Amino acid sequence: MKVILTQNVEDLGKRMQIVDVKQGYATNFLFKKNLALPATRENMKKLEKELAEIAANEAELKALAESNKELIEGYAMTMKVKSGPEGRLYGAVTTQEIADALLNEKGVNVDKRKIICENIKNIGNYTVKIKLHQQVEATIYLTIEME
Repeated sequence: MKVILTQNVEDLGKRMQIVDVKQGYATNFLFKKNLALPATRENMKKLEKELAEIAANEAELKALAESNKELIEGYAMTMKVKSGPEGRLYGAVTTQEIADALLNEKGVNVDKRKIICENIKNIGNYTVKIKLHQQVEATIYLTIEME
């Protein structure tokens, strides 16, 4: 029996996937727990519509990420922070501070968890990668100076 999964089911498949299962498993487990729907014509049409909407949303998000990449790719940013006499910072430059600086300087809102950089605890130059989308990544250059 073919069913459309409404949720991820371990060892069976992911949400919105069509799988072939035994009738008893479908009626006694999947349907009772609302994990699947029968693969009828009506349900297949609904699935196709949902998949088309998801694809359109994904394309829109990727386009936004591409436009943000054009704004910040290769951008050289300078941050002034308090540090000791040997160039060691009092603390560290966090990804949140980098995200806030990008928002203030370039108007690009980036999630701090998408910023990939080494631990910045000294004055110097750093390369920072920003994952804007699954398929879109930008690189900025960060210079840390004494305040």
